[in-house]
Amino acid sequence: MASLITLGDLLDRSVAHYEKNWRHFLKVGSVLFLAYIPSVIAKLLPRYLPANTSTLVNLSLNVFQTVAGIVITLATIYYVIRLIQTISVQAGTEARGLTPRELGKKALAFLALNIVITLALVLLATPPILGVVFFIIDQFTKGSPVLSMVGTFLLFIGGPISIFSILYWGLILRFAPYALVLEDLSIVKTIKRARELAKGRWWSMLALYILPVVLITFITFVFNGLAYFVLRYVAALLTTVVPDPASWAREVIGLFGAVAYEFIQVFSVAIFMPMFVLVEYYLFESLRKTLK
Repeated sequence: MASLITLGDLLDRSVAHYEKNWRHFLKVGSVLFLAYIPSVIAKLLPRYLPANTSTLVNLSLNVFQTVAGIVITLATIYYVIRLIQTISVQAGTEARGLTPRELGKKALAFLALNIVITLALVLLATPPILGVVFFIIDQFTKGSPVLSMVGTFLLFIGGPISIFSILYWGLILRFAPYALVLEDLSIVKTIKRARELAKGRWWSMLALYILPVVLITFITFVFNGLAYFVLRYVAALLTTVVPDPASWAREVIGLFGAVAYEFIQVFSVAIFMPMFVLVEYYLFESLRKTLK
């Protein structure tokens, strides 16, 4: 039986695939740029509204910001599904991409799966949170020693258990979306499938997964940091080039910097997200092929 992919092979395949198809990945990511336009507008609008705006205007702004957030969420789901499917087709695992109808069904299932995963991880984090709450209640109410003992147990015993449980299930459930998209399973079967793939191999998965993720995260952090400092430098340069800039000029420069940084963040996602997905895809495929 074939053995699990090695770390070097995982990185080599992911990098080679990215180098060959990075232009196509950027095209797939174009949906993010369109989706972020309402979000950028929603973030910038409060700057230009007077302090004494009416309740109706503030309510309308809140609704607009909420809608912009929903648009980003839906666009991100669409983007991730398209990435997984595109990579799968390019790698020869899938014969064709998804039709618009299939993509819509997958998007709804993907959203539901992520809600279930989020709720499960929040539930796992409940014991230490309750411990802190009990401690606070005990401090303010001078309650019984039982309350303090329960808080201590939940925080110092339940806390480490919760942390390991979140780490354990968090890694396993990272691969549930791939089972959902590529194997066309229900939400419950998707979670069972992810657990099945990790059975007896969790530490191997962690060892293979953690280094590529740390490397990509570090590169992304450096890219975003450099972009921020370059924009700050350009903004400072513009203010020195324009002698005694008027208030409107300062506003334009500030607006340019804010908009540019928002879209550089989106550009960063479009550049580096495919690398995350590639690493997870090739590890998922290796888990499938080597399943006993």
